[in-house]
Amino acid sequence: MKIQIYNAFTFLLIGMSILFTNCGQQTTNSEKMINELSVHDTYVCPMRCTNSQSNEPGKCQVCNMMLVKAIELDSISDAKHLSNQSIYTTDYDWTDQNSTKVNLNNYAGKYQLISMIFTHCDYACPNLIGDMLNIDDRIIEVKKEDLNFILVSIDPERDTPKQLAAYANDLDLNMNRWSLLNGDVNAVNDISSKLGISYKKFENGAFGHSNIISLLNKNGEIIYQLEGIHANRIELVNIINSL
Repeated sequence: MKIQIYNAFTFLLIGMSILFTNCGQQTTNSEKMINELSVHDTYVCPMRCTNSQSNEPGKCQVCNMMLVKAIELDSISDAKHLSNQSIYTTDYDWTDQNSTKVNLNNYAGKYQLISMIFTHCDYACPNLIGDMLNIDDRIIEVKKEDLNFILVSIDPERDTPKQLAAYANDLDLNMNRWSLLNGDVNAVNDISSKLGISYKKFENGAFGHSNIISLLNKNGEIIYQLEGIHANRIELVNIINSL
């Protein structure tokens, strides 16, 4: 009789142990699910500004850019593998801010500073262009005659030639030396690959992209790249002034 009671008590303890173990696993799985949901529902600044994280969509308090889902931003790498190929080796056609059809070969024969932007950007792109203008200010006058600037839109649907022209006018860009280009998705993918630039469209319509300024030689090959907003521009300026 005692043995039966002991065995019954032993089975009860084992059963309770299994029950509590399963409950513990369920709690762990629930916490994991909550953590995964919170990652998906977290919004951050595309510029990764400090303290920009939020549980709701909105604007970054630091730079005023629209917040995007953290999981979207994590999928964008910085620079891609850099090609040694000239960006002029392409069959794609482009349209500039004057609604003129151009081929990239049209820019051969001069040095070019080139970057990729979209005109509906509130922070990164205007600052990137500001860096390009600052570089131009530091270049000796005789070198400016041999240097032009190219901005390629990663948002061809909204950045029509008319929109690019208005954008250039708002920034007071010298249209004798600046070209703003609109091309189809295949053309944009082609040039971004050659420049080593990653970009992605977010759910809110904004874009995330590498902030890179490239210096091209007269054959469209990359001489030097400057990565990051307000990065140190001294070396790039010295290179241009010594060309």
